[in-house]
Amino acid sequence: GILFVVVAILGLVFQRTDVRTLTLALVTMLIMVSLIPLTGWSKQISLAQITFVGAGAFAFLQWAPDLGTIGGLVVASLFAIPFGVAMALPALRLQGLYLALATMAFAQMAAILFFPQPEILGFDGKPIRSLRILGFDFSQPFDFLGIHFDQDVGTMLFIAAALGVVGVLVVWLHRSAFGRRLTALGDSPAACATLGVN
Repeated sequence: GILFVVVAILGLVFQRTDVRTLTLALVTMLIMVSLIPLTGWSKQISLAQITFVGAGAFAFLQWAPDLGTIGGLVVASLFAIPFGVAMALPALRLQGLYLALATMAFAQMAAILFFPQPEILGFDGKPIRSLRILGFDFSQPFDFLGIHFDQDVGTMLFIAAALGVVGVLVVWLHRSAFGRRLTALGDSPAACATLGVN
């Protein structure tokens, strides 16, 4: 809630370029929250998170115009899953430095083989559709409780709200049995193997 209020206040003060810069920072924070369970709790290093995001972004830009924002997000999520599986299967029994090297190699391979294709990043000149949910266009100016918010502030507020929700889910996950297993793995992999933790 505090994050959302701070971002809303900044949205009232910032110019449009600053709003877009802060939106990009919030999106990057949203992506990097996924590293908390892996790197923060289990002490495993993954360097391929942005690769999955890039695959999802490609799918969203490709299919969102036909399916809408919600459908595009669902397709983007489903499209990124095979990339995660392709990286996870070879790295299944790796940890520490070897996992970091394997994920870095996967990210480099995607950067060399997948992303340079003109079908992937050849969106020059094509407009990126704005975030539209239930008929509300988040990129347009709007008024709320008599306060006027400029263009693109709605998108920034939506990303801030999503970051807050994901943050709460991560805290909830940390208190679950799975989160405790990840923390135990980070504390002592040998003890986890001795106790039979998968």
